[in-house]
Amino acid sequence: SFPLGPTGAAGEAGPEGPASVTLECIRIGGKMFKGVCFKASTLEENADALPDDCKAYQPHEEWTEADWWKLAQMFHSQPMTPNIDRGHHGGRCSNFEAVTSFTQNLNAVEVWVNSKTFAFTPTGTGQSCDLQGDESSMAVYACAL
Repeated sequence: SFPLGPTGAAGEAGPEGPASVTLECIRIGGKMFKGVCFKASTLEENADALPDDCKAYQPHEEWTEADWWKLAQMFHSQPMTPNIDRGHHGGRCSNFEAVTSFTQNLNAVEVWVNSKTFAFTPTGTGQSCDLQGDESSMAVYACAL
C-alpha cells in the first residue's frame, strides 16, 4: 500500500436534486402516509371531488382495515368511530378516483375503498359501490407529485 498524500480541495457542488416528496406534499397542503401524499375533500354528491393541486392516482397496495383507520384519523373533520357499518353501502370497488371515502359519526361508518389500494372489504353481503354515503362523507385522494 502507498502512503496517502494531502487532501485536495473540495470539488464543485453537484446538480440540485429533486424536491423532497414530503416537502412538495406539504406545499400543496397534503399529508404523507406510507410514502404517499394524500389530500381530502368533502363530498357533496356521489362523485369524485378532487382536491386543489392534486393529480389523483391509486397506489397499487394491499392495505388493511388498520391502514384505512389511520388514514381516516388523519382526515376526518367530525368525530367518528372506527366501527364500520357492514351493510351494503360503500364497498371495495374501483369506480372512482379516490383511495377511500367514509361517513363520519359515532355509531357505524359507511366506507368505500379503492380495490387497487385496499385488500379488505368494508361491507357485508353485497355492495353499492357508492362513494358518498351522506353529507358527512369525506373522500381521500392520493396525489402524484
